[in-house]
Amino acid sequence: AFEVCWRMKHIKLSENIVKIDDYALSDCGLKTIVIPNIVKLIGNAFGGCRELNTVEMSDNVVKINAYAFADCYKLTKIRLSSNLVCIKESLFRNCKNLKSVKVPSKVTSVTMSAFSGTGIKKIILPKNVRVIKKGKPIGGKVFSTNKKLKQIVIHSKKVKSISKGSFSGLKETCTIRVPKSRCKKYRKMLLKSGMSKKIKVKAIVS
Repeated sequence: AFEVCWRMKHIKLSENIVKIDDYALSDCGLKTIVIPNIVKLIGNAFGGCRELNTVEMSDNVVKINAYAFADCYKLTKIRLSSNLVCIKESLFRNCKNLKSVKVPSKVTSVTMSAFSGTGIKKIILPKNVRVIKKGKPIGGKVFSTNKKLKQIVIHSKKVKSISKGSFSGLKETCTIRVPKSRCKKYRKMLLKSGMSKKIKVKAIVS
């Protein structure tokens, strides 16, 4: 509807909207966006909005598609709906100024390329995560361009699978912290997935 409207800085969306579909506002000049309260689905709707700084959404959002906020270089603030259960591929890819994002507690599946190329210093995966995937990151390795990332914390004791390459490209200074009771098991899973042996896997400090 508004793709490539790069001079459009502001828009007020109808409160009757329940879905914002793919490319609806991608590559436009928006600086902020308030998602209407009854929206349940956000597609790849804001990818390439290079001036987008702030995103506000309610807890009615239950699904956000892959690449939804990819290449939003100036994005600094976003609050995700507490009812999300999946963090999809390349969700925040290349959001260089995004320093932090809270992954909702109900999330069960995380695709790590969601954080590729961001400015995030610490990624925290909550207690309900069961599946960790790789996705399609920048340059093949998920964290090769994440210069500020220092720590990844996995609070979940329920992780059943970690896809190959999910933690690829991590700097040696980055540490991964996991529940003490899963330290040995998760280290083995991480190494099998292709994590460098030089990366330290430690127990969470309570």
